[in-house]
Amino acid sequence: LLKSMRWVSIEVQGEEKLKVALTNMADAIDDLRPYWNEVQQEFYRIEKQAFASEGTSGESGKWSALSPRYAVVKFKRWGAVPILTASGSLRDSLTSETSGSIVRKEKDELTVGSSVPYGRYHQSGTSKMPARPPISLTENNRADLLRKLTKQLKAVKDRNNL
Repeated sequence: LLKSMRWVSIEVQGEEKLKVALTNMADAIDDLRPYWNEVQQEFYRIEKQAFASEGTSGESGKWSALSPRYAVVKFKRWGAVPILTASGSLRDSLTSETSGSIVRKEKDELTVGSSVPYGRYHQSGTSKMPARPPISLTENNRADLLRKLTKQLKAVKDRNNL
């Protein structure tokens, strides 16, 4: 049996304020939908850079040159446009929220991509075409995306004086 009991008492000044602040912080972490816009915009910035550099800025590196035969066909139809930007549909769908864009914001997940059908062939290549991945995030890109989210969560923490 217990021979003695010790009681510990902790008093928190502004207990209600602390409870509200902790609840706000928990709510902010539980549902990330209010914070996805900035992450989405950072993704678009990264993709704009990828298209402008023809893949050089991405992890997979510069996109393979077009075959000489296709380069002629493309030039005749579209003029002197960069790789992966013949009509601009794929580029536009990955650099802004336009038709062809996929954007799904869930409580704990953000999906940004393209519904342009040929995008997947460029991403992974085919037996007749080398991969020219329009989405090829570097470690720095991933860190930038995470920074956008953590910066916002830190702001919630700061607003609540935690």
